[in-house]
Amino acid sequence: MKPLRRFEGHTNYLLGVAWKGDGLEIASAGADATVKVWDADSADQKQSIGGFTRHVTAVEYRGATDEIVSTSGDKQVRVHNASNGGLARTIPSVPAWLHGLDVTASGEIIAAGSADGTVHVWNAINGQVLATIPAEINGGEKGAKEGTEP
Repeated sequence: MKPLRRFEGHTNYLLGVAWKGDGLEIASAGADATVKVWDADSADQKQSIGGFTRHVTAVEYRGATDEIVSTSGDKQVRVHNASNGGLARTIPSVPAWLHGLDVTASGEIIAAGSADGTVHVWNAINGQVLATIPAEINGGEKGAKEGTEP
């Protein structure tokens, strides 16, 4: 099967991709410590967002807005403006490497999972911590406090 488009620009493997709600853009998260924003139709790179000190592990659009949320191995959640690449805000950091990420359809709540098994939940608008849900393993034992890099 011949590819329809090639999205070239990351210098290391990808860890996450997300469609913008209108289907016109794609954002990608890379082990090269960047987020790339792409035109979905032409595969042209619209933005390259850096400033990360570790792998960018996940990316999601914040509702129908131009904002993208990313998690990173530097234990930080960031919200960037996809149209200009600017940092809109950071969310309070956590003690462990961040992996999984999701944002509610309304764009109001962010949830991310960290290497220690904890799920962190924040208000996407002001960064307020809404919940921290520790992992329970083997019948109630709490997960490790410090996550490790994969």
